Amino acid sequence: MKYIKLFENKWTETSWSDNGSKVNIEEVIKYLDKNNIPERDVNMEKITPIIIDGVYSDTEKEKVDKSDLNYPIIVLVKDGKYKSILDGNHRAMKASYNKHKTIKVRELDLDSENIPKVYKDIFESNPVNYSNVNKAHFYDLDMILTSDSRCWIVDKTKPNIPIMKISQSEFNLIKNGIYKSQNNKIDFGGKSYYLPVDMLELLKIKCKNLKANVSNLGFSMQEFLNKEIIDNIDYSINIDNILHLKNTNDDIYFICSKNNKRNYETMIKKVEDKLKENGLIIKNYYFISETFYNRNEDQIAHKKVRLLLQHLIGLKTDGDKFTDEEIEKYDEVYFYDDDISTINLAINCNKLMQLLLSNTEPGIKSRIKDTLKSKDNLLFVNMVTPNKVNRFKTTKVNLEWSSLIKSFEKFNWKK
Repeated sequence: MKYIKLFENKWTETSWSDNGSKVNIEEVIKYLDKNNIPERDVNMEKITPIIIDGVYSDTEKEKVDKSDLNYPIIVLVKDGKYKSILDGNHRAMKASYNKHKTIKVRELDLDSENIPKVYKDIFESNPVNYSNVNKAHFYDLDMILTSDSRCWIVDKTKPNIPIMKISQSEFNLIKNGIYKSQNNKIDFGGKSYYLPVDMLELLKIKCKNLKANVSNLGFSMQEFLNKEIIDNIDYSINIDNILHLKNTNDDIYFICSKNNKRNYETMIKKVEDKLKENGLIIKNYYFISETFYNRNEDQIAHKKVRLLLQHLIGLKTDGDKFTDEEIEKYDEVYFYDDDISTINLAINCNKLMQLLLSNTEPGIKSRIKDTLKSKDNLLFVNMVTPNKVNRFKTTKVNLEWSSLIKSFEKFNWKK
């Protein structure tokens, strides 16, 4: 299929052709008018995946700003799914940038009984796609899969029987010494911890009832490490956090940061089945931590962001430097997480990039410089929120060589 004068200043010259057949935008609009195809308000979550963003030069931004959202966009529909925007991409971009909830749409449905054969010939076998931007989306698995896994407090003589279960967040607070000021010291496994008053009192009561020795307690991570228990834990799949990727060709990756592949296996299979129902396929998984217990959160954050940089540059890293081993490169990488420290590190990824470059061999460094200067390499950092209307708080980061020459002396490297 050829796209003739698609981005000419004269809007009416927009047209498409294939094997001698040709359709222009005026003909499409006349068809919609003749068949009384109405305009309707459509949720932007359905439009966002088909917006062609990032392929325009700076001069095009003015067109976006001046575009009139009172006019509907025209969307190509096949099998009930939105495939592409035939007219109005600037308007869709404007609505997206300004966080509009809906936009006016008229649909060119290729499955309609009245659709001209020439339309089917041109659009059906070659769905319109103006973009050559290679995109990938990286999700921490917890953004999609939520389980009720809990930490156990056990009598070490009976490690398979929980005296009390506490949440992951409560365990992290105890582990980090947040309750030390309450002075409720207790020894677990030869190490001192501090519990909140109400938890300690409840624990003493439970120990008394179960005839457990308070001085012989420990933490157990059975619900994170025992596959048989993990397989029977209740969980939910947050499908809405990924549905905006329907009808795209973008690659999707999951980062698993709290367990190993074997223990995730059953839940991942169920997640995959749910995603397949919505036409979504996971390209690959990255398992970056073998355990939930004794995890270094800073190291996990660094591993995540280093992974994003690898795919933006197209080269793997080894410790604190880039290597010449290639990895699939993307022009745009979208990252989804809810951990504030990880999000902040991702937003400041240019500092980590410079540190990696400072330890990289000159020849490889020169190759990376050419990559960064040849075109935009964009990271979209999405802070996942509980807000169902605005699920993501997004920060756009451009990897630019000019931003990599700033001081990084205070940057804290974590292997």
